[in-house]
Amino acid sequence: TIFMIYIDKLQNRKDFHKYLIKRFFRIMPLLYILIPVYYFTFGLSLKFDSSLPDWYHILSHYTLLFGFHSDTMSSIIAPAWSIFDEFLFYIILGVSLLIFNVRNNIFRYVIILLIISFLTFILSNIFYSNQMILKTYLFLSPLTQIFIFFVGGGIYIMSKKITISKGIFSLSTIILLIYSVFLHSTTLSVYLSVILFSIMILFLS
Repeated sequence: TIFMIYIDKLQNRKDFHKYLIKRFFRIMPLLYILIPVYYFTFGLSLKFDSSLPDWYHILSHYTLLFGFHSDTMSSIIAPAWSIFDEFLFYIILGVSLLIFNVRNNIFRYVIILLIISFLTFILSNIFYSNQMILKTYLFLSPLTQIFIFFVGGGIYIMSKKITISKGIFSLSTIILLIYSVFLHSTTLSVYLSVILFSIMILFLS
């Protein structure tokens, strides 16, 4: 949706600034309210010991820097990692539309980001196989998750160029249903689900 809205609206720095301000006020006011509510109600939401003081966790959330450190990624509001990823996506998308002409190269962007995401997943399992904290952090970080946001833009562009047959749509739907019902959720299932769901959306577009 955000790609559809701004694909032709971001033409200069002034447009970019307005765009970021709108995105900021869309998600941040509620987060700023919930930070003290969660902190004073539940304390820090830590699944492991952290050497960082409480004020550091709070400050990192108010400055939207909490996603850059594994200790603070989900230390106050557990699902807040997705807000960090989302806002970083807004910045990357704005720069991409304004400077790098992503409108005409969205498929290339999706492939590059998918490769970065998959390599991050593979390397984290090689070098941090016994360090669950870092593995989890890398999986939730923009390195792994940003490509999913760009898939939406890719679907919007590709829906005008690609036609998905009923056979492929039906097969994708069946595989997704079987996978979700009978198989355990894994990191790799995220990639498979994104691919299958994208095929379904393209067919319905």
